[in-house]
Amino acid sequence: MTLEQLAFISEVEAAGTIVAAARNLYVSHTTVSRAISSLEDELGFAIFDRSRRGSTLTDKGAKAIRLARIILENAESLKQLGESRETGALHIGAYPIGPTTFLQDVVSRFNHVYPEYTIFLNHAGVNDIIAGVRDLTLDFGLICCLPELWSSVRASVQVTELFESNLVIICSPDSPLSKKPFVTPNDLKHETFILQSEEQVLYMMQHVFFPGDMPPISMFSNNNELI
Repeated sequence: MTLEQLAFISEVEAAGTIVAAARNLYVSHTTVSRAISSLEDELGFAIFDRSRRGSTLTDKGAKAIRLARIILENAESLKQLGESRETGALHIGAYPIGPTTFLQDVVSRFNHVYPEYTIFLNHAGVNDIIAGVRDLTLDFGLICCLPELWSSVRASVQVTELFESNLVIICSPDSPLSKKPFVTPNDLKHETFILQSEEQVLYMMQHVFFPGDMPPISMFSNNNELI
């Protein structure tokens, strides 16, 4: 088992097909296919069900993907730990990172005032960010957190609350929900969800919005763009 094989299965899951994954990785689709087949032989189970429409995860494959991404993230953290920290570098962990967040304006203004600094902004899970701040591989982290969980976060690192935000529902313009000025958990209990594979998101679903009566969940992913 190699990190390359784990990177290949992670990219195939994200891209949907071996051909698309190979294109994103700048390798041949044969290379990706053979690497996955070799890994499946070593593990003793199929990670993907392959068809003309693409590659879909098996039950064990979904678990393998989650573990593979943890290994890849830890490997990257280990690599960064061994690299010398430049005085002009700022390492930030953030969850979540959206395309139109306040970070765009902040980073632009920071670069204008401190052009000698290079910013490294990494998307990571809340627990990984807390661990990175604690072991000094991150200078600081930006996280979205429920008030109920602040005490557990503060037990590990120093916390400053920047602002409170509202939650929004993203749905098709054809959905009846799009006509509502606001929605309640009761409006959503029969909807099928795609969830960010982050512990605090699942906590929010189970204990805040739908205690004892979870709606159907079709997929977990750590890929915000896919969601």
